[in-house]
Amino acid sequence: MFGVVGRLHETYAAATWQRDGHKVELGFPRPAYDRYAISGLTQVMPRQALESISTTRSRATSGVFTESEFLPYGIAYSIGDTAFSLHGVPDTDIVIAGAGARKTAAGWQLDFGIEAVSEADAIDWNAKAQLIRTMGALDLGLGLYAGDANGASHVAELFAQTPVDSHLSLIGLLRQTQGDDPLVGAKLTYAFETGLLTDVAVTSGTDDISIATSVGYQF
Repeated sequence: MFGVVGRLHETYAAATWQRDGHKVELGFPRPAYDRYAISGLTQVMPRQALESISTTRSRATSGVFTESEFLPYGIAYSIGDTAFSLHGVPDTDIVIAGAGARKTAAGWQLDFGIEAVSEADAIDWNAKAQLIRTMGALDLGLGLYAGDANGASHVAELFAQTPVDSHLSLIGLLRQTQGDDPLVGAKLTYAFETGLLTDVAVTSGTDDISIATSVGYQF
């Protein structure tokens, strides 16, 4: 499940066949577009990212979050760091075809996704790309998101992640949404020897400051 208990969530359930690196999912699989170039805001403050889900996620995910009686079903295929998916929405003429992939080389990682959405005899597009450069313990990233098929504003993100010591790590984020003031954010995470994780995040936008904390377990 991606989201929170209540209206803002999407649940993925599918029958899966996997062999020799090939994987096929049938039912309600996660869209290929959502598997790559994950927004930096999702990493810093997931709850706040849900409020602008249409800017960085698939039309299938955006529809579930923002429209009633919207339940996309379909099929997904993946091999290695490449994925494809096709979804339809009952009682509508909406068809969503997406692809995503990741390429890595010598300290660089490039994620990209593209999605075609057919609705009302017209085809609209979503597209995104994220580039991450690893320099020692420091990761620097740039993400660009164009959710035109979702009717969403374009977004650009800059983020950096680095360990502070053996247990403490820090993520910083600068996010610019078309037509809005910039948003800045940071998250500090402490990892215990037992696998327990705890973090505190702060974001600041136009006139608002948001603070969040969470506890998790890594295994």
